[in-house]
Amino acid sequence: MNKKKIIVFLADGLGDKPNTTLSLKSPLEYANTPTIDDLAKNGILGLHDPIEPGYAVESDVGNLAILGYNPDLYYPGRGSFEALGVGINLEDGDIAFRANFATMKHGVIYDRRAGRITEDTSILSETLTNKIKINDVKVIVYSGVEHRAVVVFRGLDLSNKISDTDPHKTGVAVSTSLPLNDDPKSKKTAKIINSFSKQATEILSNHEFNINRNNQNCLPVNTILLRSAGIKPVIPSFKEMHELKGAIICGVPLIRGIGVSLSMNLPKIKGATGTVKTNLNQKAKAAIDSLKVNDFVYVYVKGTDSASHDRNAKLKVDMIEKIDKMINKILNSIDLKNIVICITGDHCTPVSEGEHSGDPVPVLIWSEKINKDSTSCFNEKEAHKGGLNRIRAIDLIKIMKKYGNWDQSRNVL
Repeated sequence: MNKKKIIVFLADGLGDKPNTTLSLKSPLEYANTPTIDDLAKNGILGLHDPIEPGYAVESDVGNLAILGYNPDLYYPGRGSFEALGVGINLEDGDIAFRANFATMKHGVIYDRRAGRITEDTSILSETLTNKIKINDVKVIVYSGVEHRAVVVFRGLDLSNKISDTDPHKTGVAVSTSLPLNDDPKSKKTAKIINSFSKQATEILSNHEFNINRNNQNCLPVNTILLRSAGIKPVIPSFKEMHELKGAIICGVPLIRGIGVSLSMNLPKIKGATGTVKTNLNQKAKAAIDSLKVNDFVYVYVKGTDSASHDRNAKLKVDMIEKIDKMINKILNSIDLKNIVICITGDHCTPVSEGEHSGDPVPVLIWSEKINKDSTSCFNEKEAHKGGLNRIRAIDLIKIMKKYGNWDQSRNVL
């Protein structure tokens, strides 16, 4: 049998719930998605649990699982993926953090995203990197998309077994990092992290960057919050794990970092910003080109999750409709006789809640002559009736490979 190529369309935070703004429909139900619905009518639907039923996950864990990696075995901490995704070459012993530039007022966190910054924050990262001094430890700060950043601590005898400084909520002070065990390395690292937080807040509070923001009535960027400490990953490549040559199409450092860890191809895409304004036409072009030289292409879109976190139902609908048009453009340019298509999310992010939830995620698989089920469109309600039933996210790639006629006798998960 001819082996078929596999393309996955991953909409971050895709799954949702009925929303009052949308006449008690979910964004997937409300959106006009003729291309996706046509695939649903001729494919199979189901639900997947990113890890286990009822367990809310972050995007790092969710995407690892969909790519066929057990997070219990291979998860190094999100900070390491973020660092690799922005181009930092991690060394053995480095401790990397995911970070948010944030706003603090009267000693407490006012906005964890500083109004979801749109300006380039590299001047802030450069200033912190150059000015912060902590004994023999080198600090590297690198700006990501919007409010996001990465902070790496490089030195001897450091540990990632320390707690976050990000309290994960507003109205409270920046958290004090604590060692999570009795290891002297953990105690040393916690002290270093707390010194960094104090110095960073002082430097940012007096930075000229905030003068311009104040003049524009924007929230000041006067602190930085650290979370998800990670170490240099040790993970089998995607090719070793699945015997597939893979590529990832994305503009988000986290997902690019996962791709780096798995030695997947990562084409540079003009206008791929990782925001709701990302250039989906360029992503479509990159996906079409990548399918020519890869067996597996993973097209990731962040905007659906961003809209959910901002509790903007109409924007999430708009993103879903744009994804439908992107998919249509790709399908019109490839040989559908030799393709397996999967559409899903890494987790649910209900707009009404603004946070990730533990609900099962809708998934669609299409391939020519697939044994289709009786579903008629793609949304949460239809997915509950689908022929895939309810599965683990980690099993998705095995199902796709089955429909793609890939030999799985040597596949070890």
